[in-house]
Amino acid sequence: MSSSLGPVSSGNRFSTLTPDDHGGIIWTVSLIGAVYSFLMLGTRCYIKRNNIGIDDVFCVTATVSG
Repeated sequence: MSSSLGPVSSGNRFSTLTPDDHGGIIWTVSLIGAVYSFLMLGTRCYIKRNNIGIDDVFCVTATVSG
């Protein structure tokens, strides 16, 4: 019996994960970070909904442009 440690490619993948290509991990971490960032911005805006200041405008601008 021989076992293969190479990447398994079945179907059309958005981003593959091989020993030399870590694009799948980068995409996953980036998307989790973006979701967390928008959730925290939403929480901040909800908590300060009656007292919005210039710092909140900067936070929204930085989050959306980033």
